[in-house]
Amino acid sequence: MANEKTEDKSLEMAEKQLDIVDPPIDEAQTESWKPSKVVIRASVVLFLIVAVVDKILLDCVFREDPVPFIFAIIFFLDACGRLLLTSFLINWRDLFNKITKKTIIWVSFCRLGLQIGFLLGSISVKFIGGGTLNMMIQSQLLITGIFRYFIFKEKMSYNQTIYATAAVLGAFAFKSNMLDDKDANQGWKFGFGMILCGISCIVVSLFFALTEKLLKDILKQFVGWEKQFLFAMFDIPVMIIAVYMNILWEIYGCENDRSVNIFAGINFLCVATSINCVVFGVLLYFMFDWIDSIVVNVLFVIAMAFTWPVELILNFEKFYFSRLLILIFTVVCCIGYQFETVQRTKRKKLAASLMSKKEAEA
Repeated sequence: MANEKTEDKSLEMAEKQLDIVDPPIDEAQTESWKPSKVVIRASVVLFLIVAVVDKILLDCVFREDPVPFIFAIIFFLDACGRLLLTSFLINWRDLFNKITKKTIIWVSFCRLGLQIGFLLGSISVKFIGGGTLNMMIQSQLLITGIFRYFIFKEKMSYNQTIYATAAVLGAFAFKSNMLDDKDANQGWKFGFGMILCGISCIVVSLFFALTEKLLKDILKQFVGWEKQFLFAMFDIPVMIIAVYMNILWEIYGCENDRSVNIFAGINFLCVATSINCVVFGVLLYFMFDWIDSIVVNVLFVIAMAFTWPVELILNFEKFYFSRLLILIFTVVCCIGYQFETVQRTKRKKLAASLMSKKEAEA
């Protein structure tokens, strides 16, 4: 017996030396790390700030008539910036060992679809204006919820649906003055712009939901910065296609004298907007990964509300008391939606806990 115990101890020591028995788990490989509530809340605040700056910068871009550079070049420079940033934060060997054919197909599909959706929205601005596009974007809150039902089989609760609908209607009312008689008199051009804008909202909403599935399911073996790097890496060839689609539209669709040089007309405003888009893009995909695409759209609505005071200071907008009331109403609806989401999560956890308790007693 003594010899057997001695042999067992020797074998155990040898296994420990060889890291055979219970080797330490690399959290980076299993992605066991989850952000704390403090990290998520800080990221949400930073995301709102960056989203407001993004709207102000894009408003400045659209006020240049005509815009001296190809609008899609902003997204191309954004992709280059994210690729450069994330390349220093990943383990290259681990990353490429995880990449499969399925990964390549899904990432390519989602990135191409989302960028085409954004491009259609930017093209529609020439016909309907940036304010109307900003108003229509708020409809993505409900559309994304519909797509999430089919993709995740996750239905919004009755209260969530009420809050989301009220928030969208509030956002529409807030920007409804953009649909004035002058715009309506543009006839088929305004109608064509609204069609492009509507398609953009549907496509972006669909790919917001698919991007959430991509991040949480298909890319679950990748850590956060690896996902960011993959997105940026695939975005560069996708955005080259989008930029030249934008150029062809400008030349043949709008009959503008535009150079085929994608970097023609770049100015400080373009560079500043691109840098802000880098931060915006990184935070956006972490929001998808950590929370969900519906909450991201709620944050877009809140960002629109927070943008208005800044636009007043910059004399981009006029003050209307009715708008102030609508803004308060919209923000309250968004807060209500988020509160209901938290309560629903608590109810689900409690139900799961009671179910496991009953199974244990049985």
